[in-house]
Amino acid sequence: MYLTIRSDRVTDERVRALLEAGEYMDDDTLNALERIGEYVRDPEVHLTIEGVDGWYLDEDGHSHYIPGPDQELHQVAAAIYPYGDWAHGGDVIGTARAWLSSGEAHRVSQWLDAGVFDADAAARLAAFGLRPKDVAVRVECAGQESELGYWVANGDISPERAAEIVREGATA
Repeated sequence: MYLTIRSDRVTDERVRALLEAGEYMDDDTLNALERIGEYVRDPEVHLTIEGVDGWYLDEDGHSHYIPGPDQELHQVAAAIYPYGDWAHGGDVIGTARAWLSSGEAHRVSQWLDAGVFDADAAARLAAFGLRPKDVAVRVECAGQESELGYWVANGDISPERAAEIVREGATA
């Protein structure tokens, strides 16, 4: 999750100067963080202060600069997040990285809509020339019905078999 903290320009300039100099945060900034901490408990929150890429405080209150978020990674994570735990297993950023590595991140929402929650499964399906809409068909497997893409991502049907099913227009 990305959270932008906006404040008056003087404060922004002071905080940016402190961060760039590698200095400790001043009392005003520490107090602001404590107030923010009362509302935000997620350890993966990336705080941005207007014009500053990112930072965090260690246990001793020392500030540490971290690079700004990768925009592409953030976009993929934002696309995955609304699908819930079945799509990312509680690790949205790690899952977004996997989708970027798979080469199918540009169609992540389409794959998820087709039930394909695993980036490697999407890449294997794509290698067989299958698109998300091809595996969005509902088929029965092991006495249950779901999208063909789901059964491949879950490991119940191989990508090869999925390609055969799509070509034949048959069911699993």
